[in-house]
Amino acid sequence: MQNLLSVLRPCDAVEHMYLAPSGGCDVQDFPFVASEKTVCRDLVTLGDCLKMVSEALSPEIKMSFEHDVYQLEKPDIIAQQIAGDLLGETMDSPQVPSITFVQQLSSSLQAVQDPVRAISTLLNVMDLADGNPMSLMVDDEAPDAMEHLTTSHLFSSSQGVSILAASFVQMAGTRFQLLRDLLILECAMVKLGDHTSFSSDAMDDLDSEIISETASCLLAYYFLHWVSSCLASTVPTNSLEANLRQLAALEITDSAVELTSPLSSAHATMGAHTPTLAELFLKGVGGSQMRSKVVKAGYTKSNECETWTTILQPCVTALTQMMYPFISSHCIY
Repeated sequence: MQNLLSVLRPCDAVEHMYLAPSGGCDVQDFPFVASEKTVCRDLVTLGDCLKMVSEALSPEIKMSFEHDVYQLEKPDIIAQQIAGDLLGETMDSPQVPSITFVQQLSSSLQAVQDPVRAISTLLNVMDLADGNPMSLMVDDEAPDAMEHLTTSHLFSSSQGVSILAASFVQMAGTRFQLLRDLLILECAMVKLGDHTSFSSDAMDDLDSEIISETASCLLAYYFLHWVSSCLASTVPTNSLEANLRQLAALEITDSAVELTSPLSSAHATMGAHTPTLAELFLKGVGGSQMRSKVVKAGYTKSNECETWTTILQPCVTALTQMMYPFISSHCIY
């Protein structure tokens, strides 16, 4: 098709683990645990099991899972039902169980030496708060003037924002799908019981802690997935005026407030394309805060010619951290 531009972007270790074909991952693909070969091998096997689960799920089941999460159903309850259907526990299941699938999954799981540690490692990597939600707060300290001058326009054009937004869509969607399959896999592990050769302590940890932690992480990434795909809508001018009158009555004023909607400004720079909430955020304060985080992290000190290979992924990560929900599902913005 004409007037289209394709960009190949680097993916991180988590995306590679999920998207690579079976047998396409090796122990060196997990730099965050490079020194722990046993955990690396378990992650490789776990990745193959996730692909088995994903391939066993019909498109209708995947859509139904996402719809139920949107309707605020508990992810672990949904996953338990799907896992039971995959293993043939119910006769009236819309998901036809496969004996071959059950046998292959049981065989693969027996090769996992420490499932709890492997899954915990994966969840820790995907937890952008790193166990400390307050670390996601944006530092208001101004960056170095020269660095600000050289990075103030980094990915600030309409095309740059589109590339960042598309990368964010892919990352959030991929991780949400991974966590969906991981949650179903964990429920299947518990249901398989002795067929997995896991210790009773490991099974107890899976049932009492890991499944709950995975469900919480999944909800966080579902929010990011929703933000990345939800289209922004224009706020009527009369609504803006009414809100400003309410603020004035409460003696809350801001001289910088304008009646021009941010969405109107986005339309002016992005043409007829209706931006998503993530794109709108990037065009506003989010883009400036993202560049500030990247500068302070030191990613801009390398060769400028390496922008696409060294800056794109940190920018996407910084954007994700700013929108990552924390503390009882509340967000920074």
